[in-house]
Amino acid sequence: MIAAFIPSVGVVDSTHLIAFDDQTDTRVHCCLLANLNTLVLDYVARQKIGNVNLNFYLVEQFPLLSRDSYRKHCPWDKKRTLEKWISERVLKLTCVSNDIKPLAEAAGFKPLVYRWDSMERAELEAELDAAFFLLYGVNREDAEFILSTFSGISRECEGAFPGGSTLERILASYDRLRQAAY
Repeated sequence: MIAAFIPSVGVVDSTHLIAFDDQTDTRVHCCLLANLNTLVLDYVARQKIGNVNLNFYLVEQFPLLSRDSYRKHCPWDKKRTLEKWISERVLKLTCVSNDIKPLAEAAGFKPLVYRWDSMERAELEAELDAAFFLLYGVNREDAEFILSTFSGISRECEGAFPGGSTLERILASYDRLRQAAY
């Protein structure tokens, strides 16, 4: 599952679009984008897809967190809601060029263009994946299994980041967030 923000444009008929009403907060959109792009949801998607085509009726069956769940207090950061914690990370990952300034403005994100830092991006992505494992109630052993089903995830970028491989970064974030939450 790969999801992205796109401007209002024409798309091919195999592209699935999720449109929001004007009343929905942009930060909630960020939370949905994060949810759609997490490895735990991608794992579920791979269990449902029998071929390379992701039909929308399958997307409708994905176990997405409800809009209301993001209004709750963040279990590992009691000073923030989940919406704030998740959306800040999504905006840092997304708002990295002038083309995305309208999204940053709509979300009240400062700075409007965030500095690209590969190591910080890897950490933010790991935190988001770890957070969604916890939000879905996936225990550490199952999270480790799910991560092991992604070919190459434990070996890619070996030595490129101080935090280790993607698998190691996600599990370290999982442990840190779980410790802070409980």
